Amino acid sequence: MKFEVLDCQNDLAHDRPPFFRILSGVATGLFWLRFGHTELAAETLQSVLSLTKEDENHAWFHSVASPLGLALIRMNRAEEALPLLQQSVAMESSGGSSRGTQAVHLAACWAALGDTRKGEDQARIAVARARQNGDQGVLAYALHTLGAVLNQTGQHKVSQVCLSEALDIAESCKMRPLVEQISKDVAGGSS
Repeated sequence: MKFEVLDCQNDLAHDRPPFFRILSGVATGLFWLRFGHTELAAETLQSVLSLTKEDENHAWFHSVASPLGLALIRMNRAEEALPLLQQSVAMESSGGSSRGTQAVHLAACWAALGDTRKGEDQARIAVARARQNGDQGVLAYALHTLGAVLNQTGQHKVSQVCLSEALDIAESCKMRPLVEQISKDVAGGSS
């Protein structure tokens, strides 16, 4: 799979059409992000973000900006991530349908910035959207984020309920990296 991703990175070359570069950037950026190569993910996604400012590709902005924001948060650069994520959530919401992924990332950003109230509110929005849409993968991430924020605010029992549900869903969806993270959080009693 890594070979395929590296091959896909060839489509990021400047001689390729913008649309192919965006798709390649999102695909490879998400791969690197999910498997712990955060700086490479950020670099890859940043390289195609400007392409989403063009009118014909603007619909792809939130697909690039949201995972880029998450990468920046993981690199302790939440201040940089916040405007990207706010714009991403606004854009996704205005489109009429929302899976909640962008709201999960914005919740994590607020929490990283120390604004746990906004983090909790945004995480609850993400959980509600994921439940409404029946997207179990996004629901697992949203519940994990909500559990982490609740733990930060001292709501440990409610946090453990969210983390337990997130773990069950992540296991049933075979989301191994998330299962590992939630297991660490549950064992450590923190996020």
